Amino acid sequence: MNQNDYLALLEDRMVREQYSREYILLVKTYAQRLISNSVAIIFDFSHLCYLLECSQEDLRAHMYNKDSNYHSFEIPKKSGGTRLIEAPTQPLKIIQRWILDHILSNVSISDHAFGFRKKKSILDNAKIHKKQECVINLDIINFFTSIKGLKVYKVYRYLGYTKQVSSILTILSTKDDSLPQGAPTSPYLSNIVCKKMDKRISKLAQAIGASYSRYADDITISGPMEIKNYLRTIKKIIIDEGFSVNAKKVRIQFQNQRQIVTGLVVNQEVSVPREEVRSLIQEIYYCKKYGLNGHLRKKGIKNSGYKDHLYGKAYFIKMINRELGLKIINDLDQIMWEY
Repeated sequence: MNQNDYLALLEDRMVREQYSREYILLVKTYAQRLISNSVAIIFDFSHLCYLLECSQEDLRAHMYNKDSNYHSFEIPKKSGGTRLIEAPTQPLKIIQRWILDHILSNVSISDHAFGFRKKKSILDNAKIHKKQECVINLDIINFFTSIKGLKVYKVYRYLGYTKQVSSILTILSTKDDSLPQGAPTSPYLSNIVCKKMDKRISKLAQAIGASYSRYADDITISGPMEIKNYLRTIKKIIIDEGFSVNAKKVRIQFQNQRQIVTGLVVNQEVSVPREEVRSLIQEIYYCKKYGLNGHLRKKGIKNSGYKDHLYGKAYFIKMINRELGLKIINDLDQIMWEY
């Protein structure tokens, strides 16, 4: 049943149960506002429980027992250090997935946002910055935890939900008053929250003849040499929107240097950095020369996940350079993988 049919049935039922015209109009107006935004109709806490097929007691437990509803662990960053992941338990994850599928995924985001989007990749993000005189990279510090509960609440209110429903959805979408990195809702919410920032920076970029894109917390502007003069303005916009720029990761790259965007070289056609390709080819060479186990012993590498790690790199290269990637995959296929 689509939402308009549901609304018609609801109106018919309210008429039969002799609700006042004023109340029926109020309910219809509220529901139509949600329908116009292509999001799920949710009237109150008990209605959300019904939609989630979840008891009121269980939903309250998911809302307020945050420590027992998340598993926290750290993973290494490619650039060094660690990243805190806060993964929801399976029941809460199912609820957050419902919120994503029935509410958030129907909300439009900026065309300049490339992260956390279907059919978009770091390759698409990098392509728009190739063959430019100047490429500027900026990194937002603690991207997800910088997005506080109030901003999330404002998203749900903007979509048309009542204060009560918006508060409930916000509590279910946040941990410790910010977006948890690991929740299904966090990536899309971050893109919605960043719509205003994306609009402001893209408008500036257009005015100065530059290109702008954002891949999660990685911001890139490219264009003529003069764009470097607007770096302070770009930083100010980012700060105005409630974020902080990592000063150590600001890069201004000219054509006589290697220009990198989200890990890819963009001076000419987009390519994988040579050292990454060379490193993978070398790993394959040693696997063939010393045998898999011999190579692992020499390098002190545990065999767990090693094969998948190498194939993952090869398929990544294939996404950027099909011919080279297929050649490397063929070389990997020739390794005796028995441990």
